[in-house]
Amino acid sequence: MILGEGIGKGLINRAFGEMEKGKWIEGASQIELEVGSIKWLGLEEKLTNLESENKVLRQQALAMAQNNKLLSSISRSKTNVDLPST
Repeated sequence: MILGEGIGKGLINRAFGEMEKGKWIEGASQIELEVGSIKWLGLEEKLTNLESENKVLRQQALAMAQNNKLLSSISRSKTNVDLPST
């Protein structure tokens, strides 16, 4: 998103409104706080997505481990068949 569009446009308009009559520092501080909030929201969303992906991958790994254990036990049972003595 370009800063002049969407949320950024509103921030800029409010900041310049506050910057009239020598309130440059207040306006800049307000922009900084709101941009920081937007960045945090993006980071929180990314973290949530990573946590969800991690959960899915763990479930898949557990399922694969259970399948491998099952296949391994089937394979062992076939090789442990008693052979007739000669």
